[in-house]
Amino acid sequence: MDAQEQNRQLPDPQQDELENEYLSSLDRLLAGLSPEKWKLWQTIAGAVLGIAGGLCLFYLGGTETFGSMGLVLAVVILLLIPNILQRNIARSLTRARMVSIIAFAAVLLVHLLLFSLG
Repeated sequence: MDAQEQNRQLPDPQQDELENEYLSSLDRLLAGLSPEKWKLWQTIAGAVLGIAGGLCLFYLGGTETFGSMGLVLAVVILLLIPNILQRNIARSLTRARMVSIIAFAAVLLVHLLLFSLG
């Protein structure tokens, strides 16, 4: 191996500094998480988003004051927030999306059980 090949294989510290300069504090925080902690945070965030979306759709949507705004809020919470977060943090949110779907389905089931049986 000659000197040029060795230089190409070594990481450039200036390039790393430039890449780190454009990272936000949130990016740096999330990049430092271990895979296990990242899965835990995705699970928590997915559950919160799913429950919030379900509550917006079924409880706010059923009121006269909010009406169809509950549907709009549920779409924003369940679709737009994960898309924006994934674009900004440059990490996959697949687990959070799946957990949010499961949590939303659980809220739907509870809502159907409460209002169809009661």
